[in-house]
Amino acid sequence: MPRCEVVALAVHGDPAKVGALGASWARWDPGARLDVIDGPQRSLVRPVVDYVQRAADGGRQVAVLIPEWSPSTIDTRSCRISGGLPPAAALRARTDVVVV
Repeated sequence: MPRCEVVALAVHGDPAKVGALGASWARWDPGARLDVIDGPQRSLVRPVVDYVQRAADGGRQVAVLIPEWSPSTIDTRSCRISGGLPPAAALRARTDVVVV
């Protein structure tokens, strides 16, 4: 039976806050490794696609879960629009991974 590995991915643009994110993740300890990649200028699509392409290299099967949330303020509405749909569309167009 193939081994299943769960990896959480965070795209972060502020290196000063990455340490706090890692510490919070370690305290929560959900049983999954956290990989943090740099997302310059709040870019999500290119860093996520690059990461997933590397993970799927060599025929490895990859499934990507992209969370959605219901925005409660105008500020978070723009995050939802830029956060979920473009990475999912880019992954579907540029990789063979399953996007959930």
